[in-house]
Amino acid sequence: MDIFLDAIFAMPTGIFTVFLTISLLYWLVFLVGAVDIDALGGADGALEGAADGALDGALDGALDGAADGALEGALEAGADGALEAGAEGMEGALDTGTGLLSALKLRSVPVTIAFSAFSLIGWVISYFTLDALAPVLPDGISQITTLGIAGIGGLLGTSLAIRPLAPVFAEHPGRQQRDLIGQVVELTTGRVDARFGQGRCIVGSNELLVDIRADDAAHLGRGDKAVIIDYDADAQTFMVQAADELMIGHDA
Repeated sequence: MDIFLDAIFAMPTGIFTVFLTISLLYWLVFLVGAVDIDALGGADGALEGAADGALDGALDGALDGAADGALEGALEAGADGALEAGAEGMEGALDTGTGLLSALKLRSVPVTIAFSAFSLIGWVISYFTLDALAPVLPDGISQITTLGIAGIGGLLGTSLAIRPLAPVFAEHPGRQQRDLIGQVVELTTGRVDARFGQGRCIVGSNELLVDIRADDAAHLGRGDKAVIIDYDADAQTFMVQAADELMIGHDA
């Protein structure tokens, strides 16, 4: 037991052990109904704190590295050149990170799921990689090599593992008002003009009651059919024209 504990808390496996422990605690709390699966969308949740901490740590490291590079560059080529080089390097790193997340589809599921998958996959890779490398390489080299393999392997493994779940969490935008242009409405009011009117529109299995307007010269009454020809976003009303008029115009 002691050997196993030493192994799971040895660096860098210990990093993934902490991540995995946080993930397990999160899902335990989730199972009892105390948090939502997408809790990281808000400001609460232990896992969100861990993720924020990891991002803060990475940012601090990047800033420290940038500061060291800037100081060295300032001594060699002047402060202006160092600041410019540091800014370009930071911008490139951010672009690379954003592009990597998009390429691996890591944003296609809630961050709670992606983080948990990364923690588990990274932990497994780190545990067995360190176990294989430790006997044949010096401690520092084996730890750095293991961290690189576990980090990259964890990201790639997470990308593959979460892809089947992406359709479940895909966002489906709601119907837009302009999508109703061309639909037929049945008037539910005694008249419709430039200031008044309502109609019933059937879209799929949904029945919508919409505010409609028409030219003052239109002769439309209750039960008549009209076609939506435009949408006034300011007034949030639909412009309609009598269906038979459109048919006559089409035949002509």
